[in-house]
Amino acid sequence: MRADFERQILSGIAELKLRRADPTKPLLLDTRDLDIRQVLSQNAPVPFRIGSPDAVLGSSLEIDLPASADSVIIHYASSPLARGLQWLAPEQTTGRSHPFLSARTNQFTRGVGSDPGFSRHPHDV
Repeated sequence: MRADFERQILSGIAELKLRRADPTKPLLLDTRDLDIRQVLSQNAPVPFRIGSPDAVLGSSLEIDLPASADSVIIHYASSPLARGLQWLAPEQTTGRSHPFLSARTNQFTRGVGSDPGFSRHPHDV
């Protein structure tokens, strides 16, 4: 994961291991304030779609995977306005010499790893 303090963007790669109940259906994830740059499965790009944003729920990320796929890799970057990230300039910190980034996760969602912005869709259990 890379933190760009000047642009206030957190970028990284999330690898999700999957046990799919129905491998014929697309994988659905919830996202918020993320720019999905690329999605890979079995070392190849796979089609994906971002749903319309909802003020409460964020946007869905629908990924078409091969039936045999047991993992997916998502390249993403946060928005500078991402709600789950707080960027502090050096003058806002105690020592006033280094910037600081705080990431909060929603303890009430079933988050995937520690990646801010991703959670499993309730239909993908």
